[in-house]
Amino acid sequence: MGEAQVVDGYSIRVLHGGNIDEAMSDAIYKLLIGYGPHYPQYFGADMRCRMGAAHGAADGLDGLLSVVAVSPDGQIVSHGCIVYDPARPEVGLLGAVFTHEVHRKKGLSRKVCTACVAAWDRARGETGSALVLGTGSPHAARIYQSEGFVHLLGGLEGNKKGYNPDDLSEWLMLRWRPRAVQRELAGGDTCEAAVFRTDFFQYDGRPSSFRVEQLSRRHWSGLVLLFTAFPGDSKLPVARISDGLESEEAILKLLTAADSDASENGTSGRSPYLIVMHAETERIHGLSVEIGYKGITVDMENILLPQEYIVPGCHGAAQALRHFRADAIIH
Repeated sequence: MGEAQVVDGYSIRVLHGGNIDEAMSDAIYKLLIGYGPHYPQYFGADMRCRMGAAHGAADGLDGLLSVVAVSPDGQIVSHGCIVYDPARPEVGLLGAVFTHEVHRKKGLSRKVCTACVAAWDRARGETGSALVLGTGSPHAARIYQSEGFVHLLGGLEGNKKGYNPDDLSEWLMLRWRPRAVQRELAGGDTCEAAVFRTDFFQYDGRPSSFRVEQLSRRHWSGLVLLFTAFPGDSKLPVARISDGLESEEAILKLLTAADSDASENGTSGRSPYLIVMHAETERIHGLSVEIGYKGITVDMENILLPQEYIVPGCHGAAQALRHFRADAIIH
């Protein structure tokens, strides 16, 4: 059942992807349905796939760290998880934090989040990591801040550190822990946005420093970080991503379309969904979506807008993508 500790009568258990049995998966899903009738369509379907994935799954779906709170009568009553790419376990997406209404106001969400972040830190050790999340709850924002997350209004775009009571929209939050060797220079375990962007992304790499690969579900967390790391609007209109607040669900919709495309055309065909990766750090620097493929809805006014989003100023990644497209046309 995973690592466990008892707190105030509730058992807090840490579960790892590839080792979640069907009964536990069903219980977690039943709890998360409490989000509402919209949950099963994208988030719920993705969560089901991840909980049911085998250890070492080729598509990386076993990159899941879940924490549950079990009531004294054996019910799963609170949950939180981190989704990541097991092949590149540096970036995690924290989410699916939910407590059953009967068990609220007992601090279970805080306990689950604390256990989740602690388990993540143990797994990452001194290698460094970035956790990203979005929340519309002021209460949740305070919990995340206490775990080392930096709250930044409208994305990771500047000098608003900590919870902002005047912000009535969704909060994007980042917890950046540089590698141990960098922490003294960085000034602690968390960094301001500008420092994070400079440390994390590569701006001066040549096209040969990047590689292009097909989009898959292992890329979800890295893409959410990419789309929320920089200020700006109209980042990828074809996927209905503007300032990045929509990126979690929008990328899941792309992943669903990509899965459908792969099932119809196989893995040998040219994919309309491409990731640009820095070869050395294996950090995602761009996403390209070709207009007109199944699953992509295009508004006429958006037809001439860019079909890709690249780290601003990263010309090497943009050139690598152009070279890849040119080679695909030739061959």
